[in-house]
Amino acid sequence: MSGILVTGANGKTGSEAVRRLRAAGARVRAMVRSAAKGEALRATGAEVVVADLTTPATIGPALEGMDHVLLVTSPSPDQVAVQHNLIEAAMRGPRRHVVKVSAVGTGPRSPFALGRWHAEIEAELVASGMGWTFLRPQSYMQNLLMAAPTIQTEGKLYAPMRDGRTPLVDVRDVAAVAAACVLEPGHEGMTYDVTGGEAVSYAEVAAHIGRAIGKPVTYVDVPPAAARAGMLQAGLPDWLADDLLVLYGIAAAGKSRGPTTVVRDVGGKDPVTIAEFARDHAAAFRGG
Repeated sequence: MSGILVTGANGKTGSEAVRRLRAAGARVRAMVRSAAKGEALRATGAEVVVADLTTPATIGPALEGMDHVLLVTSPSPDQVAVQHNLIEAAMRGPRRHVVKVSAVGTGPRSPFALGRWHAEIEAELVASGMGWTFLRPQSYMQNLLMAAPTIQTEGKLYAPMRDGRTPLVDVRDVAAVAAACVLEPGHEGMTYDVTGGEAVSYAEVAAHIGRAIGKPVTYVDVPPAAARAGMLQAGLPDWLADDLLVLYGIAAAGKSRGPTTVVRDVGGKDPVTIAEFARDHAAAFRGG
């Protein structure tokens, strides 16, 4: 049986992919930084390997026997270096297929740093001679959970979105597409923009959250500078706050990528709707 190494296996996308792959009966090796962080993954029947993409010597053993790699890491200024370490190690063995999770808007001239960093790694993978598939998700619905404190205390969802609409995507749908790309043939050399099934405004998002928690939630448009200050206060690093502002600005200007059918066509499921997401996470938004 071919093996699938999942990096970032403790993250939202990685952990969902591990669960989905194991449910399909795949041999999965979940990469974690410490044994303690692998217990929940081990319970799925996945193999757990302790390795760190910042430490190249640990990567080779993690790759042994693995034909596919789902490459996902947390957004970080060092992601080009750490993903390069994985690619370099993977090239030393038999020809492998790497499914890389990037972002909508990835490109060498992307207006946000994360998009340019992803483009560097995508170019390296194309040049590597390995098989590759690129997944470019739209902004994640899970990012809305950062607004839970103000929704709980004020019934307000703050963002600099104006009346822009964007097809937010759930990490469960990204994981479904990723799993299909390693379980089924025909995806090498493909680039998929992974979005939700509908473009929604933040006023609509607020209304859906309100219905899910049983109290009104109002969207409040704020200037970008105020949004940035709020993100920094919540603990986001400067570069990430700046990137998110660029993405908000694209959506606010009505220039978001429109909905695609990738989740249905490749992932084999209906996309999670914002109403479903709100219901599934009602406890987080309700608090208490």
